[in-house]
Amino acid sequence: MIAARPCFPARLAHGSRRAAIGVLAVGMLLVYLITLALTSAFPGRLRGTVEILVWALRSTSASPCPARSTCCSTVTPGRCGCTRSRG
Repeated sequence: MIAARPCFPARLAHGSRRAAIGVLAVGMLLVYLITLALTSAFPGRLRGTVEILVWALRSTSASPCPARSTCCSTVTPGRCGCTRSRG
């Protein structure tokens, strides 16, 4: 955050919103890549590349797990709206 401070002057300058959106996008991309790398290294119960990609995206964006989704194979019944048992 300290390194990005020069992009945000105290007064709104021309292009400061564009710079803020750029910093946000780059930050989110970095967080996604770090989450993807860690999830790939330690997949736990995740099976396959698609589940790892989706898990990393959900974790990065703080999205809740939709009901009866592929996460039902990776969580205990009752979490994320999952009503069926793993298996």
